[in-house]
Amino acid sequence: MLTWFNDLPSLSYPAANILDDIRDCIQAAGPDAGCEVYYGVNASDLIFTGLRVTDTGAYYGSDTDSPLLATMHLTLKEAQTLFFKQNCTLQAD
Repeated sequence: MLTWFNDLPSLSYPAANILDDIRDCIQAAGPDAGCEVYYGVNASDLIFTGLRVTDTGAYYGSDTDSPLLATMHLTLKEAQTLFFKQNCTLQAD
């Protein structure tokens, strides 16, 4: 499976300020508002590239535009936790 994903174009991490964007969305729509989180694989790394808020259609994240990115449906609060953990991992490197 990873070999198939590794043939895709390189994915970019979103800027760290995505957490500010998600916080603003939570303040406007509430923590239980829905969103789609986009993700893919670079080498052996699972990368969450961005999210789209269900109600508004607003997109936040990297400019990665691959039709082969997968999505998962989460609440904004769950997405905030996911991107927070990813940012912590990146800062630890």
